[in-house]
Amino acid sequence: MPDQSQIPELRDAMARVCRILAMEGVVDGVLGHVSVRIGEDRMLIRGRGPGEHGLLFTTIDDIRLVGFDGAGDDPADGYSMANELPIHGETLRARPRGGQGARDVPGPARLPCWYG
Repeated sequence: MPDQSQIPELRDAMARVCRILAMEGVVDGVLGHVSVRIGEDRMLIRGRGPGEHGLLFTTIDDIRLVGFDGAGDDPADGYSMANELPIHGETLRARPRGGQGARDVPGPARLPCWYG
């Protein structure tokens, strides 16, 4: 399980993953999310910034450290959490040994995908 010292490296890797998912057409536009467990009750997850342009343009600033309930991010920064944050938080809470998650957009053949 990643710890606090790995957050900068993980934020960079997660931003790259978001951009790759968009470039490969796995996600559509601004939809889809990636999360990584940090400790027992927090996660890194992509937030939506004030100048939201979609996953293809994700930066490390878009990767936010929050509790499984979304608490901890500063709303004054202009970021909002995705409506699907509870899916990530509750899945990580229910799977203490699981460490990462990805959620695709809704569609006829698309389902949430959890791994780790």
